[in-house]
Amino acid sequence: MRIARASAAIYGLSHSTVEITAQQWFARVHRADILRLQTEYIRAFKQRRNELVNEFRFVRPGGEVKWIEARSLIDYDGAGRAERITGVYIDVTERRKAEDHKSLLIAELDHRVKNVLACVAAVARHSREYSKSADEFIDVLNGRINALANTNALLSRSRWKGVGLGALVRTELAFWTKAKNALIEGPEIDLAAEATQPVAMVLHELATNAANYGALSSAHGRVLVRWRKSAKGRSSGKLVLEWRETGGPPVAAPNAAGFGTSMICDVIPMNWAGRCTMNLLATALVADWKYPPNG
Repeated sequence: MRIARASAAIYGLSHSTVEITAQQWFARVHRADILRLQTEYIRAFKQRRNELVNEFRFVRPGGEVKWIEARSLIDYDGAGRAERITGVYIDVTERRKAEDHKSLLIAELDHRVKNVLACVAAVARHSREYSKSADEFIDVLNGRINALANTNALLSRSRWKGVGLGALVRTELAFWTKAKNALIEGPEIDLAAEATQPVAMVLHELATNAANYGALSSAHGRVLVRWRKSAKGRSSGKLVLEWRETGGPPVAAPNAAGFGTSMICDVIPMNWAGRCTMNLLATALVADWKYPPNG
């Protein structure tokens, strides 16, 4: 094989190298591509094709892998046997990396869309089961879908790298609270992307319940949301999130758990083997969870 001096750098060869044997060249073709490449050449020869375009990986002497696009012209002798191949080899490594990255993003987007649609379907189904009328169902479903949308907006702004817990709490409480009826405090903690959506749904249910039946339904009610990292025992390093309502109307335990209560008490333990404690006092609700902050 004769290689133009200008092309030697693609293969990691010195400019003084202009000839290598076919065996030496094929030894550098990535082993995952060599059989396919040989098959493409044999098929082209059998079909007496005059032109062949293919892509393959070439391993340079130092181990670096390059993607090569080969554009070749094939000459045949009088008996129709392939006699010579002349062509140009183009380094398309950056293009292939970009294509692979694009494919990865599309696959990730597909996965996320499917997850969101599955979540919406589950929320709609459960909201219908626990609603007493069509109007109640629409109101409840609207609120839950808006909560999902707000959380997705936060995740999108962070490029799906996670969301600060403080930002998430403030977003979910923004519609219901004013400056004087809510206290939000805690250190800077980032939730992983997979943890953000469930925590947002829990906060939405708590805020909705507080607005309809709890502290936020009263002019004198207050909500305290605070979090910290546990520093003792087996739970060291885990996140403790507390929701406390005071000054609301008298609270009575429901006869049966609805979807909101199930969401509040079950979603975090189910996903992170954490725990939920929820106490209904005379005029207050106290709930706290403990789970790993990063999934």
